[in-house]
Amino acid sequence: MVRIRLGAPLTLLAAAGCVGGTYFPGTSQLGIGGSLGSLLLPWTWLQLLTWPFVHANTAHLLGNMMLFLLLSPNLERKQGGLAYLFSLVLTSLVIGVGHLAFGASNTQLVGASGWVFMMIILRKRQ
Repeated sequence: MVRIRLGAPLTLLAAAGCVGGTYFPGTSQLGIGGSLGSLLLPWTWLQLLTWPFVHANTAHLLGNMMLFLLLSPNLERKQGGLAYLFSLVLTSLVIGVGHLAFGASNTQLVGASGWVFMMIILRKRQ
């Protein structure tokens, strides 16, 4: 019997979450938009963690997932699961708050491009 080993389970889970966040009905509400005043709303705190899972369309999803699946498994193995998860969460929070502070209030932040940029920066440092 052949055993399948998952060398990067968080990578696969995040990629599956991106597919689900893009195609399941109603998930477009998980993208983040507004201003810093929005931080007073409880829903915004959830959106600060969920916006990377929502993508505008299939091309956006495929572009992000191509780079995500190329870079992510190696970083997850090098950093360890918990440290890697912390990197993803911290990146989501920092970019989300930055968007609320400096982005236009009528736009939504969606896509895993911030995660991919974080991976490129971390890969350069290793």
